[in-house]
Amino acid sequence: MAVKLYLKSATSKAQRGVEKIQNDPTCQSALHTPEAKRILAPVPDLANPTDAAEQYALAASYDDGGDKHIDYVKAKFWYEKAAAQDYTDAISALAFMYEKGKGMEPDYQKAYELYQRSAAQGDGASQYMVEAMAPHMKKK
Repeated sequence: MAVKLYLKSATSKAQRGVEKIQNDPTCQSALHTPEAKRILAPVPDLANPTDAAEQYALAASYDDGGDKHIDYVKAKFWYEKAAAQDYTDAISALAFMYEKGKGMEPDYQKAYELYQRSAAQGDGASQYMVEAMAPHMKKK
């Protein structure tokens, strides 16, 4: 999985370099050779995981910065994808984002509900958060 994230980053950097070359008029004639066309063919997206663990890892890399800039919108997107597959770590990480307002306004009720869901799957930290937040939550 780490290899996929590395390849995604390397691929992205390479494509940015290719775009710079393609826009340079002095390089235009060299870009029309068969060899250049083969080398410059679009690279498939290597970081479009369907596995919950890989989605969680990708989300975490956006959440803490990893080898990229922090991007809470993308982190939330990938945490939600993994959480939809009942991946406990993603559910608790998403709860933390709602609790702390990472990239959004804090939503303690949503955080509490997600912590409950993660706690029900046996996550100890989420069980603690449910107990700590319970007295402050609305009853449904």
